[in-house]
Amino acid sequence: MFGNMGEQLKLVQRLMKDKKFQAFIMNPKVQALLQDPEFQQIAQSKNLDKMKSHPKFAVMMQDPELMEVIKQLVQGQVGG
Repeated sequence: MFGNMGEQLKLVQRLMKDKKFQAFIMNPKVQALLQDPEFQQIAQSKNLDKMKSHPKFAVMMQDPELMEVIKQLVQGQVGG
């Protein structure tokens, strides 16, 4: 359990140093989503279907610039 948590912490620390991730996380659409109490509750439940159907998530996923950054982050092209 703690090993996995340690790996997640290392990933978060690495991401927080990445300029692309910083730009992503500070994007107003991402901030609006992360600060939405309803979305926070859904995220804690880890219900991916509900997350995907949340209106602010849907708006974020339609943003071409954000989608490109997400694609780069997912593909492990983090750096910069």
